[in-house]
Amino acid sequence: MTPQDILAMPADAYMNEIQQEYFRQVLLGRQAETLESIAVARDTLANLGNAADPADLATIEEDRQSLTRKLDRLNTQLIDIRSALKAIDDGDYGWCESSGEEIGLPRLLAQPTARYSAASQSLQETISRHFAAA
Repeated sequence: MTPQDILAMPADAYMNEIQQEYFRQVLLGRQAETLESIAVARDTLANLGNAADPADLATIEEDRQSLTRKLDRLNTQLIDIRSALKAIDDGDYGWCESSGEEIGLPRLLAQPTARYSAASQSLQETISRHFAAA
């Protein structure tokens, strides 16, 4: 099954078993990639070591901070993937958590962990910017 096959399905087939299984496989693939990236980052972090030279120490600390930020992003990504997989299991995948409307196949193909329709996501971002500016 390809993204083009998914998009070619009729509108009334939205989130049928074929589509759910397609997205499950996409998400499982991303989960495996993310877990591998986490393992590599943790291994790299564990092997940074220490240095006596202050310049080397600064470089190691910068690398440590960079890897820590990367691990944070990867862990967040893993949580999002697992949440999407749970939504498939629960029959909620593909439906906006805010409005209950379809998220839409093009959006899910671009971002399989999307939880909101484009309109709801835009509204949430506008509200966040408004409160951040206040």
